[in-house]
Amino acid sequence: MQVLLSPQLFLAALILGALYALVALGLNLIYGTMRLLNVGHGEIVMLGAYAAFWSFALLGMGPLPALV
Repeated sequence: MQVLLSPQLFLAALILGALYALVALGLNLIYGTMRLLNVGHGEIVMLGAYAAFWSFALLGMGPLPALV
C-alpha cells in the first residue's frame, strides 16, 4: 500500500463512520421521543442532495456553498 493512500482511506472511513453515527443518532432520537420508528431520513438526505446538485448545476454555485 502506498503511503499517501493510507491517510485518504483513514479519512474516508472516518467520514463514513460519522455518517452512520448521525443516522443512528437520528433514528434513536426519533424512536426515543415518539416511540415510533421513522425511516424517512433517507428521503430527507436525498432531497438535500438533489437541491445541492441543482443549485450547483443550474445556479452555478460552487460545490461547497451548494452543500450548505
